[in-house]
Amino acid sequence: MTTKTFTPVTIETGLGRYQTIANVDAAARYMLDSWPEAPGPLHFRARQICLQVLNGERPPDDARVAFIEALNEAEIWVRC
Repeated sequence: MTTKTFTPVTIETGLGRYQTIANVDAAARYMLDSWPEAPGPLHFRARQICLQVLNGERPPDDARVAFIEALNEAEIWVRC
């Protein structure tokens, strides 16, 4: 995979634990391996957009926006 960076997003991964995501690879990996909720429609959309970014079809900021929307849908604390 090719790393496509975007402005970092910090999320709460547990009580008092935080993780900063700064590229499309990390966002996709988090959504695939660590997502704490049942995936919703915005989660699936964000995964799709990450794939499009990695294929060079969209800019990395599209993945960041979609990732944040999916985090909000799952009520995961996010600091942009």
